[in-house]
Amino acid sequence: MEQNNEDVEQLNYNEERADEMSEEEIEIIENDSNEGGQQVDGDGGVDPFEKKQRKKKSSIWDEMTELVLDNGTVKVKCNHCKELFTKSTTGATSQYKRHLTSCLQRKMAIGEQSKQKQQVLSFTEGGSDGITSITNFSYDHAKTVKEDCMSTYTIEKRKLKSLLKGTGRISITTDLWKSGQKIQYMVVTGHFIDSDWVLQKRVLNFCNVPPPYTGVIIADTLSKCFIDWGIENKVSSITVDNASYNDVCIRRLREDFSLRKRLMQDGFGQLGGVIDVVREGIKYLNNSESRLLEFAKIKKQLQLPSRKLILDCPTRWNSTYLMLASGLEFKDVFPRYADIDPGFHYVSTDFEWMKVEEVCKFLGIFHEITDMISGSEYPTTNIFLVELYRIKELLNEKALDPFEHIRAMAGSMSTKFDKYWGESNVLLSLGAILDPRYKIFLINHAFPVIYDEDAAPRFMAEIRDILYELYNEYVDCHVVSHSEQQRRKIEISHLVEMAADILSVPVTTVASESTFSAGGRVIDDRRASMSVETVQMLLCGNDWIRSLHGLKNKSRESLDVAESITFEEVELPESFND
Repeated sequence: MEQNNEDVEQLNYNEERADEMSEEEIEIIENDSNEGGQQVDGDGGVDPFEKKQRKKKSSIWDEMTELVLDNGTVKVKCNHCKELFTKSTTGATSQYKRHLTSCLQRKMAIGEQSKQKQQVLSFTEGGSDGITSITNFSYDHAKTVKEDCMSTYTIEKRKLKSLLKGTGRISITTDLWKSGQKIQYMVVTGHFIDSDWVLQKRVLNFCNVPPPYTGVIIADTLSKCFIDWGIENKVSSITVDNASYNDVCIRRLREDFSLRKRLMQDGFGQLGGVIDVVREGIKYLNNSESRLLEFAKIKKQLQLPSRKLILDCPTRWNSTYLMLASGLEFKDVFPRYADIDPGFHYVSTDFEWMKVEEVCKFLGIFHEITDMISGSEYPTTNIFLVELYRIKELLNEKALDPFEHIRAMAGSMSTKFDKYWGESNVLLSLGAILDPRYKIFLINHAFPVIYDEDAAPRFMAEIRDILYELYNEYVDCHVVSHSEQQRRKIEISHLVEMAADILSVPVTTVASESTFSAGGRVIDDRRASMSVETVQMLLCGNDWIRSLHGLKNKSRESLDVAESITFEEVELPESFND
């Protein structure tokens, strides 16, 4: 009798420890309790050769399932989130229990099942009779975060609509981006100056654009955005990139402002095959650590200070410039390396390197200006005319350069400059005039350089006429019947309003492109199932909250979105660095 009691107590103890024990421990205990561990056959006899089937006791198997993959590998699958785990060779189940404890899908399922069981008392203040009512409501942990985000998004959108209602003109930048899930998104960013004369930027939409991606579809999406925000009559300019569909889009929206173009790309054609030789040579070296080691040895022998080669993105002129500039520093290393590596056929002549050096000197100012206009603190219309003047002055100078390839490059770039300047000159000129540092003096100084001798006076007079015409429109919109003194005050106030509208116009789409950096982090591979509505709520809400509290995003240089990576740095081995 005492022995039976001990057996019962041991069984109870084993059941309590079942979740903590491995399957082997459970099997050993069962064998001990099975009269010597023998298996009984179908005729009631004992089969000493048949292996006893393991009986799983752990409670995790109510929520986990063993799977055999096509390659024969055994995995354990969570029945809630479908995540697969490696099958333990010892039979331990601790890792599965830890997963179930933190599994969000399991928590949601448990929360749904216990919705009727777990309720919280809600106190509602009474009316004039002072009676307070008590009601029940169910708390859903998994849904609360999403609802909080949606609630914040809705509240902040209402605030922003109210702010936009009280502003004057609004400038727009927009761009398209495809996520890792092959979904095309459009970002629409609004720029305006508030009542305190602070330049503001807000992401208005981060929405899905269905195919086909034509100018008409893009224009229609933009129009819906403007109507939704109530700014369809306030948009003063739209800044876009050089995608072909934008020509149709801008015509469709009856706007004609686009500046972000690459003037320099065609100019590289004057270098012939030098660019390809440098690019392929760097690729060859970068494919082998031993090659880089030998290259670094020669660099050290020549006592060169540079430590990095740069491999460009062929479609980005500025990264090609950086590659050539870095290659110049190693021009004496390339031929010496070719002497010890018969497979290295990427050596330029001294004359070709001379051409590269002249081109890099020429393009240095363009690279400087590109850095200026591509910063996260984006430039506006008032400061860009000065930079355009510097570019045109340089192009005019290089058009007379003694080297034919420089003259050819300058000529090609001048043609594109004149085309794009002709599309954008009015707005940029007005912005410069309204900047109190420049006023009309910059126009008088810059136009004779930008235009030829006969055209400059004509365009200067045209800009003046447009300025006064625009100013009178602002005044006429607000002056109906006032005394002369009142009219004078109104004229001054609406000169301020006109300046605010024009000076808030951005000259690049950088502000919109930077939103794609955040988009890449929000819609990563682990969040591939988010709806486009949720993506927009997260991206726009984040932008509004940051603006509300004065929080800055990371600088453009630190963005980790693929579009911002324009070149690859090839680091020479440290053991041979100075």
